[in-house]
Amino acid sequence: MSLYKDGIRFTCQKCGVCCISQSDTMCVHLFKPDILALVFFLKIDPKAFVDQHCLAVRDTFLFTDCTIVQDRIELRKKRGGACVFLEKNQCSVYAARPFLCKAGPFISGFMYSRLFWKLFKSYCIGVGTGKFHSADEIDRTIAREQAVDEEYENDLCVDPFLKDIFKKSAVVRREIKIDATYDRYRKSKA
Repeated sequence: MSLYKDGIRFTCQKCGVCCISQSDTMCVHLFKPDILALVFFLKIDPKAFVDQHCLAVRDTFLFTDCTIVQDRIELRKKRGGACVFLEKNQCSVYAARPFLCKAGPFISGFMYSRLFWKLFKSYCIGVGTGKFHSADEIDRTIAREQAVDEEYENDLCVDPFLKDIFKKSAVVRREIKIDATYDRYRKSKA
């Protein structure tokens, strides 16, 4: 919480800069409500949506003391790292954009890491402008992200639709080496 204890001013400028990343691991993970909202917004069959716009990904995090495997469904990227829905620097699905996009910088990955927060501030013109977000409000957004993420992890095990995606899709496998113990890594993000 120390990164945002005094609150943060932020309003999305809809510039599209945060929708582009060359990094394989900086991606938009989709939760089941995101998929359903995008399917409804695009008026497309769920299977067609997944086939055209998503990747099934299995990330293996190699810590010095353990290995953690996470299955995720991510939005595809275009050549150059742009989100599949970015058109002329504008989000073509802004009204139905995924939770992680709506949350802006107020997700645990940015709020718990000085490095990622510094990176985000370096390219986001919305930081420091517009609406004031209190520390309590940011905490609630992060708590919601973590609750949705936990529900998603459970859904991957039991939800027929999500399980089917991993059965029928080619799964992209990535290994991410982290030169720290799991506990030390978690503490460094706090």
